[in-house]
Amino acid sequence: MFKKLLSVAFIVMLAPLSVMAQTGVLTGTVTDQSTGELLTGASVQIVELQTGGFVGIDGVYRVTNIPVGSYTVRVSYVGYRTESSTVNIAAGENTYDVQMRLDATGLDEVVVTGVGNIERQAFTGAASTVRGDRFANVPVSSVDQALRGAAPGLTVNAATGTPGAVQQIRIRGISSVNAGVAPLFVIDGVPVVSGSNASSTATSSFGIMSSLNPNDIESITVLKDAAATAPYGARGSNGVIVITTKQGRQGRTEYNASYQRGVNSRAVDGEQPMDVNTRLEIFQQMFPNNGYTNFAAISQPWDGGDYNWVEETTNDGAVQQDFSLSARGGTQTTNFYISGGAFTQEGHTIGSSLERMSGKVDVTHRFDDVVRISNSMQGSFTEQDGYLEGGGFFGNPNLAGYFFPANINPRNEDGTPNIGTLGVPIFNPLYIQENDLNRKRTYRFLNNTRLELNLADNLLVTSRFSVDFVETVEKYYRNRAYGDAVNFNGSVNDINNRNINWVWQNIAQYLWNLDANNAFTFRLISETQKNTYEGFSATGRGIAADGLFNLNTTATPFAVGGETTDWGIQSFTGLVNYGFREKLYSDVSFRYEGNSRFASDERWGSFWSVGLAYVLTEEDFFRNLGFLDYARVRTSYGKTGNASIGLNLYQATVGFGAYAGQPSILNSNLGNQALTWETANSLDIALEFEMFERLTGSATVFRKDSENLLFSVPLSRTTGHTAQTQNVGELFNQGLELELNLNLVRSRDFSWNVGGNYTFVDNEVTKLPVDGDGNPITITTGTRYIAVEGYAVNTWYMRSWAGVDPDNGDPLWLKDIVDADGNVTGQETTNNYNEASLYDQGAAALPRVFGSFNTRLDFRGFYASATMYYAFGYKVYDDWAGFQRGDGRNFIWGQYARQADRWQQPGDIAENPLPVWGGNKNSSLGSSRFLYDGDHLRLQDLRIGYNVPANLLQGTGLSGLNVYFLGTNLWTYAFDESLNHDPAVPADGFTALLTPPLKSYTFGVSLNF
Repeated sequence: MFKKLLSVAFIVMLAPLSVMAQTGVLTGTVTDQSTGELLTGASVQIVELQTGGFVGIDGVYRVTNIPVGSYTVRVSYVGYRTESSTVNIAAGENTYDVQMRLDATGLDEVVVTGVGNIERQAFTGAASTVRGDRFANVPVSSVDQALRGAAPGLTVNAATGTPGAVQQIRIRGISSVNAGVAPLFVIDGVPVVSGSNASSTATSSFGIMSSLNPNDIESITVLKDAAATAPYGARGSNGVIVITTKQGRQGRTEYNASYQRGVNSRAVDGEQPMDVNTRLEIFQQMFPNNGYTNFAAISQPWDGGDYNWVEETTNDGAVQQDFSLSARGGTQTTNFYISGGAFTQEGHTIGSSLERMSGKVDVTHRFDDVVRISNSMQGSFTEQDGYLEGGGFFGNPNLAGYFFPANINPRNEDGTPNIGTLGVPIFNPLYIQENDLNRKRTYRFLNNTRLELNLADNLLVTSRFSVDFVETVEKYYRNRAYGDAVNFNGSVNDINNRNINWVWQNIAQYLWNLDANNAFTFRLISETQKNTYEGFSATGRGIAADGLFNLNTTATPFAVGGETTDWGIQSFTGLVNYGFREKLYSDVSFRYEGNSRFASDERWGSFWSVGLAYVLTEEDFFRNLGFLDYARVRTSYGKTGNASIGLNLYQATVGFGAYAGQPSILNSNLGNQALTWETANSLDIALEFEMFERLTGSATVFRKDSENLLFSVPLSRTTGHTAQTQNVGELFNQGLELELNLNLVRSRDFSWNVGGNYTFVDNEVTKLPVDGDGNPITITTGTRYIAVEGYAVNTWYMRSWAGVDPDNGDPLWLKDIVDADGNVTGQETTNNYNEASLYDQGAAALPRVFGSFNTRLDFRGFYASATMYYAFGYKVYDDWAGFQRGDGRNFIWGQYARQADRWQQPGDIAENPLPVWGGNKNSSLGSSRFLYDGDHLRLQDLRIGYNVPANLLQGTGLSGLNVYFLGTNLWTYAFDESLNHDPAVPADGFTALLTPPLKSYTFGVSLNF
């Protein structure tokens, strides 16, 4: 017995030595197949063991403690095709060198849909992926700004150039009239709050997405068609933007620190104000033209100076800074990513700025072969200092820059702002910005917890719970000495908004290989979303002393208000993906969704999609074409919904308030129990290809028919209401998307890549509700067809300007010539504004054609890249030109400098009519005189930098060093020579009195260690 125990003990002691002897080491290099360049940072994974490593700065990888056996080794690197091979591991050291081929378009990548990653080859939907390096160290206050021109089908318009403002994003046009048209944002698989959480838009919008640090972004995927957006149902009817943030990865801990500093200015100078001498000349001319012999009736101060208020309200040398620090690494069981950032940006208009402090912690832990859990926490504090803009606010610096005439001195002799007799009834913004407060602060916390269970070899169950907490605190202080609140001795307005959005998502995924040729992937998704919003505001008037900013220091409570709203969504989705011999793929989805915005009988909707993809180059005929490396065709069709309308519109509701100081109850909404989903049927057909191992691209045609539009239908006032939301109306969007990428040169020392994308979108309203007489109802303004059958949404429709009569200086417009039968036989000019005819101006507010060109050059560590954005087929309207180009009307205000080009004597060919005190025959009213072609080119990004070679960094502790210059919106060319404003206006097409986009010059450094 003793001998047996001794033998067992001896065997146990020798076991570790035996195990050590039965393990091996895998090492080798990873290089570019064409150039032999070492690919530092490439990932090497032993698939069966879920272990691996990364290529170091010496170009070598090393994976240790691999049990002897045969394994699948997968090597991946950004921009290259993933390589997989079976490698036999023997005891001791094993060498496996890998050569990788460039993947210019990423056809072999996976598509991140938010509910799962699908190989691009097997994905039948329309999606564009933007890599994270496009967002790294970009000098923008909101990550969605960097999407402009990044993907076909995507337009990005800034609501205003104020730092932190909302970006108005449209994917493949406008698919609704009254319902929401913005895409859904998804962060790490979970729908989140987007848009603005601020109550006041008078002091600029405040985009929630400005709370994200762009340096934390791994990639952004834009989902466009029904097959791609199917997992999100109605919320994805306007497209989905899936943001994937950085996570930990196995390997040694890698640190990154980056810092950049730059200056901002106006991207386009805009209109110039009129100088004082020209103003005096026109004064002397306009009065006699109206029978006056002098202009003593207008008395304005003038000390003999010539002052430029646009320059006075501009923040010269506006500074921006960004600092980020991150750590990333992990083991076989635990991976982590930690980051922190501080960003500040001053706007080029006085009083505007943004500050952001952000942090992210992401940890993933694998307990065993069954259970893995991850948790991502992102927090941020963002503060926006704004000002009154976008309207006729008397403290608006954009208004004052043009409305104050050049004879009024902005400052006193001692340099303080002039608040004396200014001669015009607006406030000096220099004083307002120094003494008032327009502040918004947003606190955001986004937590995402994910539990994964590998219940069987091919069965994965994922449960995810996310909470997005956004709280915005607004404070508006109006000083007691000067400005809006001087009549009630100052005021304070405090607003608090809290938005809590939680999502619980459960996904069961099963992979079933029927045989060697047929593979299925099944997904079942259950999702619950609940959103609660709480708002409170209070205003107090009467401030005893300067510097008292709080409500409890005011003398008189003036107003108080509060509200609570909530909504919820419940959905069940089934997805099936089928693959045949890695050449034929199909997708089928069905979603059953309920939304609390509709009555119980109409609350649930059914939506579906089907998709088909066929890899042509898997067939012998196409495979034998020497120039064709890859070709795939795909198509999809499906039905989606839209529920982006106000809450409780289906209910008959009352409002509570006060009448003559007594509580009151009034009818507020008629309600509509039949109100239900707006729907859209989408068709997508595409070809994707790669040729000569250099040229890659795709071509896509699409059409989206929207039906049962959620429309606010006017009602007879005898009902006690003015309108009711109904499901009536139809419109369509259709178009073409193209994308190309060409590697012109690819060698060890030099590479040159060029590419671009193109989108054409056609939009038309095809059906609208009818009035009591059976005629289609139209939604129009004095300048636009917002919704009229046969026209695009927001088509410009107004009187057509015909110039200036050279004989007498009268304004001229076009007028139809009509025969006795009412037929239009021609056109003529008229100087009577009321006789002029209204015409379709041939364009709408959004571009019909848009896209970008890009290029990048690399030479021995030096690199330069540029992106040129273009947009055509749309028009913009100068909303305030009626004041600034009044031809004598409103001449008490400042004027554009271009008013100097005026008619003065017979025979003059002038831009502007004869100036007449009080105006010249309504020349300043709405017409195409103030409508311009928005067609333009813009050098959107220019990056020049140097990556210091790894061999020069040895001994420094650094694994990477990059110094760079980044310019944003450096050059803009407008094809309409008459357009002096920036052509990149908000989505409604009006220039308004908003802050235009920023031009930035930034220098930075990025360190890896």
